[in-house]
Amino acid sequence: MTTPPTPLSPGSPTTHLPDRATVMHVTHPGGPDVLAPATVPLKRPGPGEVLMATRAIGVNHLDLYYRDGTLPLEGGGVDIPGLASVGEVLAIGPGVDRFAPGDRIAHAGPPLGAYATHRVLPVGRVVRFPHMIPWEVGAAALFPGIAVHMMIYGLGLRLDGRVVLVRGAGGGVGLILVRWAAAMGARVIASVATRAKAEAVQEAGAERVVVGTGATALADAGRAAAELTGGAGVHIVFDGLGGPDFAKLAALVRPFGRIVSFGQVAGPIPPVDVGVLGPMRALGLDRPGVFAYIADRERLREATSALFTALVEGLLSPTVAGVLPLSRAGDAHARLEARTVTGSLVLIPD
Repeated sequence: MTTPPTPLSPGSPTTHLPDRATVMHVTHPGGPDVLAPATVPLKRPGPGEVLMATRAIGVNHLDLYYRDGTLPLEGGGVDIPGLASVGEVLAIGPGVDRFAPGDRIAHAGPPLGAYATHRVLPVGRVVRFPHMIPWEVGAAALFPGIAVHMMIYGLGLRLDGRVVLVRGAGGGVGLILVRWAAAMGARVIASVATRAKAEAVQEAGAERVVVGTGATALADAGRAAAELTGGAGVHIVFDGLGGPDFAKLAALVRPFGRIVSFGQVAGPIPPVDVGVLGPMRALGLDRPGVFAYIADRERLREATSALFTALVEGLLSPTVAGVLPLSRAGDAHARLEARTVTGSLVLIPD
């Protein structure tokens, strides 16, 4: 016997739901060219689920790791990357009373699979998305904004009057971090790779900007820190680069300061000798993860509520570096991989 489809909620605008979704999937681990279009079956939402029509998708650096095999995709037949998207509810499953068809929603983190025109999602992993925020802005800010909320509020950091260094400040997370930290009263030193990114972080509120890469940029950041602190060192380093210079960051931080690692676009982070952190320097080292942070629904709600409020009130204004059709996800990955993007890229279903 064929199981009847899940009924739509009362007042649903249509009874004609799509039974297929167009996705960009990873054919095999590799470069940007392994992202290819596919059409996959789309089930009706079951108990505790919603069917979302995607309006915009955020492209995040973690997506590259899932594509190239550094991190494993979830599988299940078709490997679809993507961590963050915003859209509209098309239908709800039995027992869902928190949302209704037509509601604007946002999803970040697991389950993966945001590179899709439609998705069925667990109701506990979606939140309301305000009408006042454009789709592209929400998609660009969603995952980076949660990451910044995690680093500031999840770690309980005090920023008012503190001197902080942000390495990798020109990316999606870095730019939002500079804006949020400056708005909270921090004096921000921003380290970026190019002049174009320097202009963006200055506009975001950085007091000092260091342009360059590698050991030279690290030395320049150290000089800027010494000038702003009278040689005492910064209170916090937020590091989005990783790579071989990571262990040298301790020399830039004052005693009882913190190093917060949020990325490794410059390469893997080598093992850290705990002796570098203390006892004489007495430094703290944090490597927080967004998936762990928002595994608790209340933290997901708090982080997105704070982010959306900041966007609506104008405290934050993420830089949307480009909007591409979903079919060009590979091009977006290539641009992000080249580290030429200032801010965030967004995909829109074709």
